[in-house]
Amino acid sequence: MSYIPQENKVFGLVDANNFYASCEQALNPKLKNKPVIVLSNNDGCVISRSKEAKALGIQMGQPAFEIRDLIEKHQVHVFSSNFTLYADFSYRFHEILSLFFPNVEVYSVDESFVDFSGLQGFDITSYAHFVRNEIYRWIKIPTCIGIGRTKTLAKLANRYAKMYPETNGVFNSLQREEFLLKSMPIEEVWGIGRKLSEFLKKKGITTAYHLIQQNDYWIRKNLKITGLRMVKELRGYACYDLEEFDPHKKSTIVSRSFGNPVQDFDELCEALLVFCEKLSEKLHHQKQQATFLGVFIKSNPFDKKEPYYSNYRVKKLETPAYTIRELYHHAKELLSSIYQSKMKYKKMGVMALGLVPIKDFQNDLFQYQSEEKREKEKKRNETILKLLKAYNHSGRQKIQFAKNLQSHSSWKPKQLRLSQRYTTNIEEIPIAYIK
Repeated sequence: MSYIPQENKVFGLVDANNFYASCEQALNPKLKNKPVIVLSNNDGCVISRSKEAKALGIQMGQPAFEIRDLIEKHQVHVFSSNFTLYADFSYRFHEILSLFFPNVEVYSVDESFVDFSGLQGFDITSYAHFVRNEIYRWIKIPTCIGIGRTKTLAKLANRYAKMYPETNGVFNSLQREEFLLKSMPIEEVWGIGRKLSEFLKKKGITTAYHLIQQNDYWIRKNLKITGLRMVKELRGYACYDLEEFDPHKKSTIVSRSFGNPVQDFDELCEALLVFCEKLSEKLHHQKQQATFLGVFIKSNPFDKKEPYYSNYRVKKLETPAYTIRELYHHAKELLSSIYQSKMKYKKMGVMALGLVPIKDFQNDLFQYQSEEKREKEKKRNETILKLLKAYNHSGRQKIQFAKNLQSHSSWKPKQLRLSQRYTTNIEEIPIAYIK
């Protein structure tokens, strides 16, 4: 097992707190210090909670209908998922980090690993507080920062900063690793799931410190090679460096639950075209193309009045594809093979599998296509994607394919509590009234 040289290596994890709920609070002063929750697609379950909502006992993933009385009693502000707003805040968050750190790895929409290694001569803890304050000053999003010799220790330090308010949002574990490991429950360690934590507790391993005391043979036997790497990281040996992107992504998917059950095939095709458009955007961004394509559909498993139906098909593509036209052509063929006219469908998805780099494109030996024609098709697709991205940036489908001009609405997700797209739509920017 190889390790990254430890000399002057310092990692940080910057995590935005309660991200979706914080985005709602950021540009709406009325929500400051008020309980706020954000619901999933179709306003089903809680996917983000402000600290005030957490204090009321609202749980992550809890169905909204179960807490109606609680919402009314405590005047909880409830919002539908405004992904246009959240995506813009996420972009701003990561851009700010790139101004203060030489290397940044975007880990998720609200998390990034950063490199403190080039900041010799600075007080790292004070610098982290400075960055945290600047993020809040610029975009009003609260954050926590964990610092450690490895990514796993930085993740653990971040968790500690979240758990204990006296840290003021920053915990530097460089001189306090043993304290951190002894105070951190085993279930809080990055990579330890519920079942694994239960197994470890039965063995008397209740903290991260207990785990690193085990010998490597036992760890590899019970936690496999990934578990051994995690333990090495907890011991201060960096097994993972910062990455600008994941070069090993092998699949990607676009799926949605419908706002209302859909039975009509043409309406399903309309949704499928939108999914293929989003899938093509993802593949173009990743500079990848699919060698296999899959489509699945499902009815509502909780509707006892209707029979349940779920099916999928996967197809090997003769020529790898990433353009909207190609993806939709194959996806519609797959959908027609599993569609049953009497069923009412609640969810559908399209999957790109066996991803390979676009630059490695190779023609089918028996399907001649000139280099000139292939390059023309590639440029045409890139132009379409750029136009769609530019004109639809506000979240409103200003440009769409002809098939969607007579758009149905039943398949679209319910968003009855959608907030304004403050930062991407000029018509919805906040207005301040001065008396």
